[in-house]
Amino acid sequence: MAIIGKIRNHSALAVVIIGVAIFAFILGDIGRSTIRGDINIGEVNGVEMTYMNFEKKAEENAEMTKRSQQKQNLTNDEMIQIRNQVWTEFVRKNVYDAQFEKLGISVGENELVDLTTGANPHQFLAQNFNDPQTGVFNRQMFDNFMQNLDQLDPETYAQIEFIIDLIEEDTKTQKYNTLISKGFYTPKAFLEFDYQQKNSNVEMDVVQVPYKDIPDSTIVLTDADYQKYYDENKNRYKQPTENRAIEYIIFDVQPSQADFELTQRQVMDTYKEFSTIAATEVPRFIGFNTDASGGYDSSWKKQGVLPARIDSIMFNSEIGTTLQPFVENQKFFTYRLMDSEMHSDTMDAQHILISYQGAYGADSTVTRTKDQAEKMADSLSTVLKKGNTASFMSLMAMQYSNDPSAKENQGEFKRFADGSMVPEFNEAVQKGKKGDIVVVETLFGYHVIKIGDKNAAQPNVRVAMIERDIVPSSQTIQIEYSKASVFVGENRTMEAFREAAQTAGYNIRTYEAVATTSTNIPGLAQPRSIVQWVYNDKTKKGDVSEVFETENQFVIATLTDIKPKGFRSLESVKASFETLVIRDKKAEILTQKIVDANATDLNQLATALNTTVSDSITVNFASFNVSNFGREPEVIGHALGMNEGSLSKPIKGNNGVYVVKNNKINPAAEKTDFDNEKRTNQTSFSSRVANMLQRILEEKSDVVDNRVKFY
Repeated sequence: MAIIGKIRNHSALAVVIIGVAIFAFILGDIGRSTIRGDINIGEVNGVEMTYMNFEKKAEENAEMTKRSQQKQNLTNDEMIQIRNQVWTEFVRKNVYDAQFEKLGISVGENELVDLTTGANPHQFLAQNFNDPQTGVFNRQMFDNFMQNLDQLDPETYAQIEFIIDLIEEDTKTQKYNTLISKGFYTPKAFLEFDYQQKNSNVEMDVVQVPYKDIPDSTIVLTDADYQKYYDENKNRYKQPTENRAIEYIIFDVQPSQADFELTQRQVMDTYKEFSTIAATEVPRFIGFNTDASGGYDSSWKKQGVLPARIDSIMFNSEIGTTLQPFVENQKFFTYRLMDSEMHSDTMDAQHILISYQGAYGADSTVTRTKDQAEKMADSLSTVLKKGNTASFMSLMAMQYSNDPSAKENQGEFKRFADGSMVPEFNEAVQKGKKGDIVVVETLFGYHVIKIGDKNAAQPNVRVAMIERDIVPSSQTIQIEYSKASVFVGENRTMEAFREAAQTAGYNIRTYEAVATTSTNIPGLAQPRSIVQWVYNDKTKKGDVSEVFETENQFVIATLTDIKPKGFRSLESVKASFETLVIRDKKAEILTQKIVDANATDLNQLATALNTTVSDSITVNFASFNVSNFGREPEVIGHALGMNEGSLSKPIKGNNGVYVVKNNKINPAAEKTDFDNEKRTNQTSFSSRVANMLQRILEEKSDVVDNRVKFY
């Protein structure tokens, strides 16, 4: 990549490497699907993404995530997130690239060099390299790496190119967004009109005839009523992508009594051994016998931190005490008291870190060996013991410490909580006396520590725990699977599915919006296999699925509806707006009553309709509600559009039918300077561009998403 050569001639690229790790946090793992013929993952405006390229990109991002998070494997949710991120970036890049090409938007080499090494580096770099003490961008971190740029391994070099590509794409996007937002102009006449509308108000009197005066049971609806409402509000029922509806039943696999008793016997055998083995064997024993993640927890606990059921017991028992197993939340637990000590909750310490090549977090400029680091730490300790003053320790920390924060805090850690430091450091401060100077080795290197103030020591305990899940046996699982299999075998149509489920008393669940990208269906742990079945080319409306297995569940679904992209049919949505159609019928009836009253003023109308006049109500275009009547935009709009002193025709509102009288129009104060309004409009539009432009471009683009065929 030619641009790397340019950047090599400028300082400040150290930060790029660390930036890769930050970006990797938002990415996940690689899928395990095999190639499905010649089908691509998808395409955008004719640009295809093959399955092989998609998998390669996902694998690269997954590996970066695992390295940065020090994980061997990623969860299913993390793998889904990876694929979504890869797809989102593919779509974003191609919908924007089409615009960049048309408009000639680009980023020159010199501009890119400045974005990565200049006085104001791009936010992708700067925001991740602020000094933890000051919150200000650390230029030294940014520059140091330049010394070793030519020694980068190929993998790290590729990661640098990846970050630079991201910066280039973001810069072009910002240019495009700015171009669009700067194309917005508001003429002064519009600003004047908007000002008048928002700052003028109307004083009015109102008569309302509420819809609740007519019982719903008296309203009879016809197909024409539904059709009329649908035609008038059709745009509300347009969906941008296809989705589908399902009904499904769940066979939960719960442990049987026999499963409980078997687990109980196993736990009792474990408990007998757990209570008698040597303390040194406990960590290994727990590793083989607990279902909890993390293995043995050797941290110290103060009173009140442990579960209430065991807290008091552990603080009032002899070392080695082991609790009889008990059940809580479908799990067996047993605890053993390992040790007891007096600990301070909070402590002060000052330290000098002497790191070495290969130590965790060591800067690339550190060249000393581990032996050299140890000797240096011992020498510093000897010198400090002779001149044991706070100022001397501070000077030494600033001069010799490899902790980046030492320049700001002189190596001081004030009021840190017990257990918040690495174990060796924490233990040394905990066990030492104020003023002691000790040398401790941790994964970061050697620490020369001066122990400071500590609060009063309190009892702490170290407790070992074994947790055992009560899980269904293979026999229990087979019984539930057999039930589900028989159900499917006997009910192969949607009608049969519904009838059999109701007869058997199963809870039929409904989900109306299954999209190709759905990762959540209520009540299901991992629904992607069901989503794939729903969108399989062979699955037709009314089909019943085979038995799907998720976590401790068997699921059977039936496809009840296919809702294509575009306007939904009247039949598929009529139930959702039935109450609004009833409201419109009531409005017709109440409007006719008002007309029949033939009233010439509001008092006469109120008497005829057995209601009252609400007077002296003030509204303007900025109003959301009408006092006493709630949200009624139609009423506000009519009132503001009337001549002073005039009486309106019946107005159909949200809560009733209204007649209003415009008593007085109070115009806005005279104004000639609209610069503030102009800036506000420009800012508002620019914000909308930033928030909506990508979505609009995607809607206007030809996007084909085939991911559901693979994952």
